[in-house]
Formats: sequence, C-alpha cells, structure tokens
Amino acid sequence: MGTCRMGMLSLILCKISQFKAIILLLFCSVIQGLASQSDITYEVLYKWGIEAYSQERWHECSSLMTKSLEEYRFFHEKVLHCHRQCHNVQEKSQANNITTEIVLLQNYMRMTVCIDRCKLETFGFRPSSLISQEVKDEFKKQKPYDFLQLCAFKTEKYKEAASAAYTYLLANPDNANTKLNIQYYRKHPHIHDEYFKNLQELPHQSYYIKAVIAYSKEEWLGVIKNMEQATEEYFKADTNCRLLCESSTSSKEAGDNIFSIVTENLKHTYSCKYNCSEALDKIYGKFIDNFLADFYHYLQYAYYKVGDLMNAVQCTGTYLLFKPDDEEMLQNQRIYKKQNSFNEDVFKPREEAQKYYYLREGEKKILEEFSAQLYADQTGKYKEETVKPRKYGPGELAKNDAELKNNKHIINYVKKRGIKLSSQGQDLGGKGRFVADGFLTEDQCKDLITLANSGAVDGDGYVASGGTSPHTPYERFHGMTVDLAVNLAKHKKAKSSHAHLYLDVAEMMRHYTERYENLTSRLHFHYTHLVCRTAVEDQSGRDDFSHPVHADNCMIQEDGTCHKRYPAYVWRDYSSVLYLNDNFEGGDFFFANPDQTVQTTVKPKCGRLVSFPAGDYHAVHAITKGQRCAVAVWYTLDDNYRETAHVIAHHALENLGNRDNEDIVQTIENHQQVTNLVSHVSSSIDVKRAKKKSNTSSEIRLLDDGVKVVMDEKLLNGPKRFAADSVATKEQCQRLINLANAGSVTGDGYNGQEGKTSPHTDREIFAGMDLTRAYKVRDSKSHDLPNLDEDGDDVTSPGLKVAHAFKLAEEGKVSPEDVKLYIDLAEKTKKATSEYFNLTTPLYFDFTHLVCRTALGDQTGRSDLSHPIHADNCHIQTDFSCKKQLPAYIQRDYSAVLYLNGNFEGGEFLFAHQNFSIQSTVHPKCGRMVAFDSANYHGVKAVTSGQRCAVALWFTLDPYFNEAAHFEARKVLSQLMDRVLGPIVHGEL
Repeated sequence: MGTCRMGMLSLILCKISQFKAIILLLFCSVIQGLASQSDITYEVLYKWGIEAYSQERWHECSSLMTKSLEEYRFFHEKVLHCHRQCHNVQEKSQANNITTEIVLLQNYMRMTVCIDRCKLETFGFRPSSLISQEVKDEFKKQKPYDFLQLCAFKTEKYKEAASAAYTYLLANPDNANTKLNIQYYRKHPHIHDEYFKNLQELPHQSYYIKAVIAYSKEEWLGVIKNMEQATEEYFKADTNCRLLCESSTSSKEAGDNIFSIVTENLKHTYSCKYNCSEALDKIYGKFIDNFLADFYHYLQYAYYKVGDLMNAVQCTGTYLLFKPDDEEMLQNQRIYKKQNSFNEDVFKPREEAQKYYYLREGEKKILEEFSAQLYADQTGKYKEETVKPRKYGPGELAKNDAELKNNKHIINYVKKRGIKLSSQGQDLGGKGRFVADGFLTEDQCKDLITLANSGAVDGDGYVASGGTSPHTPYERFHGMTVDLAVNLAKHKKAKSSHAHLYLDVAEMMRHYTERYENLTSRLHFHYTHLVCRTAVEDQSGRDDFSHPVHADNCMIQEDGTCHKRYPAYVWRDYSSVLYLNDNFEGGDFFFANPDQTVQTTVKPKCGRLVSFPAGDYHAVHAITKGQRCAVAVWYTLDDNYRETAHVIAHHALENLGNRDNEDIVQTIENHQQVTNLVSHVSSSIDVKRAKKKSNTSSEIRLLDDGVKVVMDEKLLNGPKRFAADSVATKEQCQRLINLANAGSVTGDGYNGQEGKTSPHTDREIFAGMDLTRAYKVRDSKSHDLPNLDEDGDDVTSPGLKVAHAFKLAEEGKVSPEDVKLYIDLAEKTKKATSEYFNLTTPLYFDFTHLVCRTALGDQTGRSDLSHPIHADNCHIQTDFSCKKQLPAYIQRDYSAVLYLNGNFEGGEFLFAHQNFSIQSTVHPKCGRMVAFDSANYHGVKAVTSGQRCAVALWFTLDPYFNEAAHFEARKVLSQLMDRVLGPIVHGEL
C-alpha cells in the first residue's frame, strides 16, 4: 500500500482509501473462517422462547430464555472487550501541517476500524447490530426473567422461578402481577425465602451489602475489606457502562444534515454516560441517593474504629468532595484537626474519586450546554432542572384559550364524541389545563367501579404501602393496572367487557389530551391506574389531604421550586384523571400555588376528565366519607418510557374478546399459570374482605399453621394492625416462661439498665433474654469483652456461662429444645405477620426479646404505665408528631408481641391516638400475638399483680439490619444439643 502525499484534501481522501482497503482485506481474510458461525442473536433466542411459552412448551421456554440471557451477557461482555482494546489506538501524527480536526478524525477512524475488526473476529456474521430497539428495551427492563419465572415454575424448577421473579420485581417494583406471583411463591411449600436472589446483582452491590452487614455487627475490618472492594468494583462498573454508551446511538430523528446527526448522537452518548449512576446506585432495586459518597462515610468510620487515622481523614475528605455541606462530616473534620493537628493536605480526596467526580461535573456542564444552546424550548430528560410554577396573567391565558377554541382538531373531536369542554387555561389558572365532561355514561362509570372493587390491589403502585393509603391512615387506597384487569377477566374474576372498557377509556383519554395540546409527536402511556380511595370510619382529628400537594415529574422543595431529577418521574409530560363518581364527601381535586395554597378546584363527577402538564402542582382534599374512584393516566413524549402493560393487555383481549361466559383462550402474556397465581391471591383477598364486613364472627381469617386472626384493623380502630390466637400451645408457653425465669437479666436490652428494675417504672421488675443470651455458651475460664454503648462507656452484658447452661440443662430448667422453641415461635410469628400484611419482599428480624414484667409490692396509688406510649421507629415530639430520625430505630417496619400467659392483673397492650388517648386494647393470653406497623403509637398498661411474659419482636424490610443472632443461634444450638444430649437424632435446625 503506497504512502500518501501531503496536501489537506488529498490527505483526507488518501487516508480514507487506506482504511477502506484495510477493512476490505480484513473482511476477506476472515470470511471463510467465520462463515460457519451461528447467526443466532439473543433477540432470536428470546422470540423463540416467547413462541415456546405461548405453546406451553415449558422446558423449551425455560431453556431458551436462559440461553437468551446468557447470549445477552456474552454480547455485552465482548463489546466491552472490543471497546477496551481499541480505546487507546490513537496515534500522534508525524505531519506538521495537519489540523486538530484531521487528527481527531484519524483517531476516530482508527478506533472505528479496530472496534469493527474486533467485533467481526468475535461475532462473525451474527447480525447483532440489527437487534430491534423494542427487544433492547425488553432486556433493559429484565423482561426475559418474567417469562423465565413462569416457565421454570411449570417445570418445578422452584429455586430458579423464585430468583427470576424476584429479579424482575426489583427492576419493575410497581408490577402488580409479579407481586401476586411472589406472594404465591412465598406460600409454596417447596419455595424458601433464601431462593429469592437478585440474579442481576453487580459485584459492587454484593460487596456493599456485605460491608453494611459487617458494620451492623461492628466487624470493622470486614467493613474495610468489603467496602474497599465495593469501591473498586463500582469504578469498574462505571467504566464499563461508559464504554457501552459509546456503542449505542440515538433512536431519535436528528435532522437532515451531518451536524444535527453528530450533535444528537453526542448528546445521547454524554447523557448515557452521565446517567450510568441511575443503574449502578441501587441496592435491592432501590435508588440510593449519594450512593458512592456513602462508601467513604462507612470507610472513614471503620478506619477510625481500628485506629487508622490517615485513611480515616482521607475518606473524610473524599466524602466531602461529594457532599461539601454535610454538617456531620464537617464536624468530624474539625475533630480530626483539633485532636490530631492534621492540616488540610491530609484531607485531600482519593485520586480515583476525584477523577470520577470531575468527569461527571464536566459531563453535566456539557449536557447543560446542549440544553441551553440547542433545546432551549424543550425539557432535557437528563438535565436536572429547577422549575418554579408560573402565575399567568388573565390576558395571556385568555389569548391561549382563544387559540385553542379555534383549533379545528379540538372542535371536530368534541363534536364527534359529544364531549363538552367545560373549562380550560384561564378558568383553571395555568396553560395546558382543561376539564371536559361526557367521556362516560353512568352505566360505564358503574362498570369500572365494579371492576376496581373486584380485584384491585391494596396500596398498588406504591412499594410496601400495605392496605391503607400510602398518603394517609384515614383512607384505604387500592388500584389496578390494565394488564391486571385482563388477567382477572381471563380467570372470570371480572367481566372481559369491563376490561375492554378500561382499555378503551384510557385510549380515549390519551387521544383527547394529545389533540387538545396540539402535539406534533405521539403521546405515550407511561402508567395507567384504576384507583379507589375509601374513607375509614373514624375521621376524628383529621387535618391532612387524601393526596398532598405534589407534581408528577419533579420534587417540590421548601422554597416552592420543583427539582426535576431522579428519582422523580422526570420523563412524564402530561397527566389526566377521569372521575367515575361523586357520591362521597370531600375528595375535590385542586391546582395549587407555589406556596401550596389552593389555586382552583375541580369537583369530581362521572365522566369528567381533568388534564394538565405533569409539572403543575396539584392535590386531593381529604375524603371524609364514602369511596372515590377514578382512572389516572400519566403520559410521556419519550417512547423509551412507554407502558408495556397496554400492549400486553391488548394482545390478551384479542383472544379473550368479549366472551364473559366462554372458556378463555391462552395468550402469550396471560397463560394459565399467571391466572392461577392471580386467582390464588385474589381469592384470599376476597375472603378476607368478605369476612371483614361482619364483625360478629369471632374468627376473621385463618392464616397458615393454624393461626387464627381474631381482631383486624377495624376492630382495633386503626391501620395496619391485627391480633391472632393459636400461635403457641399452653405447654410451649410454659416452657418459654421457664426459660425466661432461668436465665433472663433485669433491665436487659436497655444500655446501662442491666441489674436494675424496669427502665420504665419503679413498680415493676423487667427482665429479658435475647437470642444471644439464650444460646451463648462461654468457657468459665474466659473473659467477657466489654460492650461499648454509644457514648463509649463500658456496659456489662452478662450471659449464661457454660457451666450454668449445662447445670440448667441437666436439671431440666433450660434445654436446647427450649431455646429451639424460642427460635421456632419467633419464626412462626414473623411468618404470620408477613402473610397477614401480604408482603411481597422478605421480612427480616431486627431484634428478638423474651421478656417478663413482674409487679413489685404495694401498687396503691399507681398511675403510670408499664411501658409508656411510644412508636418503635420514630421519636414522639412535644407536638405529638413522630420524627423518623436517628437515634430512633428507623429501620424497623413491623413489630409483634407473642404473649405467653394471662394470669396476672393489668398489663393490657394498647394502641393510642396521636394525642395519647386509647384507641383499642388487646388482652394478653397464651398463644395470642399482636402485630402492627412500627410507626403505630402503642404502650402497655401497668402490671399491678403477678408476672406478664412475652416474646417481643421487631422486623425490618431492610436486609442490612437482619439480626445476626438468629443465624448464630441455629449454628451454635446444633452443637449445644449434641454436647448436652449426646448424638441424639433431632430435627434439622
């Protein structure tokens, strides 16, 4: 190949010719060797898997979905390899008269040739570049795991099914069908909690979790080891993500010239790189704000605890790089400087953190420049914005309204549909807002309300919100997505005509809003929700909203501005609500001013639609009586965020049709297994509701293991609480009382209170035994290590010594079997709590305590409580509100008490109103449990005679705080049983 003569134009043409020749030679040299390679892509495997799924070839489906995921990982690993290999192929030009632009072009061409050659060597003629955007989106949303979990379940691969379902749920936390499936799986006899694993967990996430667990155990070297590894893996993952961003191009139309095309793709690439953190900064599917900064927070404290101050101060400085105004860390910095005479130099952030920080800052500025210069009239999807609601003048809005009224699209559409535009911009106080009537008849409204009440999910759309509203304890909130409606119709839990109506109405809402706003691009569904809010009976003292003031695509700040940033749904552009009834009290919709005062009000009624830009402030007044139902829809102009549930539902209804009394034909997304799962859980929900209507029955619901619910939320006069009997037998209760009296410690569980009477009253003795004390066996010659409280003072925490443990076991007072019973009944109580509240994620122990309260001497004139009114995860303030902040146990989500006896006076458990007045009481007896949301106010009445014993349990949904004592107890207990009882065959622990 000849050399190129110099001269600008000829040089460029010559270089291009050389590179073309290189590519041609490479192509010819490998064509024969690669001709026989497979052209099967992950898209092909995925579509074959869907076909097998639709034909109920379950084994084939499971295998193909697994292979498609393997091929997807293989493809991305090899693409990464090629980009890494070719990222530094740039060469410095030897010519003196070549401009910077030509050097840049040459380097880009070298990288292009290198990457293309690498891909050709790796993939052969596999048409990987032709994979559809739709399938790419499906894999990004982990959709193959949704198919895999059902196919694996059909083939009795229960562990694989549970893990696939859990993985899909973490990526799609609002998916109602998956929640129902997991509820079913968790009750299945062959599926255990440990089967629910995240198959897409990244290495840095795994190490982070290990580090946090080590932190909770105060294993500081373990924190350092795992968090340092997490940091290293995070930067690797970030680099990989950025490299993959260079292999994707924008799917948007970029114009008809080279400059528009280049600019749009550069913007896409920089946006992709900047948003890598959205995928990486998650634990168990939840986005963690300031995630990377937290790494250094843990590290600085762990290094401090082991005495490595140089690393501690460096991590302090690194944390402050990300959060320079954090008062807690600034205080740490001041302490380090004062006590150790450190200067500013030692607080210099770590090099890798600086590189990452300044790289992101540069990308952020570039994206802001893109938005400012090129898209001044558009809202950048990736740009963090501060939006302040604008108050429009009457003349400005009147002009806008006049333009809309002359819009022929709106006029023709309104006339054709018989819809009446009753108010808009000027009447409602903002551009783009309108209210229209006539979308539905009274009969259609009634049909949709019937559908909502036939199988909607409590708290649906809000993760772990439970049965009441996610916004207020004075209402019950339940919702239904379009795909769930079709599933219910398929199983004849609802009429298919009602499901058809739901889909048609949502489409009509979308179409009308699109026409009214006169949009030039299609408006896509982002989320569609048929919802009902029902007032609970007791509305006393209520002063809140049904839904507080908010915006649908940004987070409102204290100064009245709204930050458009993740985790807000920043891609939402418009919102609509179609009302189905007005036979309730309260519940008016209103637009709000920046100071959150009422701007304009819309009264709901059947067939009335209110629509508005998603950034407008709005809210719903309290519903004080009856049930308010509506169809809520959020739209986006970005097809990357379109709602797949509509596609699924429409496909299903094509075969389902309107045959409410015929056999249902199976479709790809709604096969018999899905409906079985929905039927199983929905039936349980229906039974529960049916029984709740009658308060005359002494037994409301039967849980697993023969546990009988005897009091529900209605009888206990408040949300998220219940009481149940038959958790333990009389013989089991007595064994635990004996265990408590044999080895409990007075004041146990309260720092600095050991050896004293009750920490709450001088009229009782409080003694407790946690699991560690129950099983812990120490050599009588060993020395106890000091236990430091939060102030650094030594606190004696005695446990059962080995000699004492064996002596009690030989005397029959304490046996390993009794300790095992303690653990088993704690597990049974946890299981009943999880089942009653229909939790879709595992419940973990936070702390377990076997306690007895014994009345002391003369009780005359006593006016205090055995345990004053409190909440378990927040601190009650002087205004009776409760702040969920440290040092409260903010990780606690649910609490429970299992009673062991009733032969004492006083000691009733009580729920309290916010003003501390009594809501309801529960009388203890053997085998009775009470469980509730940890935020509920509660207490214990004075024990005036005798001894009251119970197992107190606190649970968390956060695996970081999983009580290590349960794992250690089972391990040590097995050894203890063999040592005390000899090699007797006993049940596996």
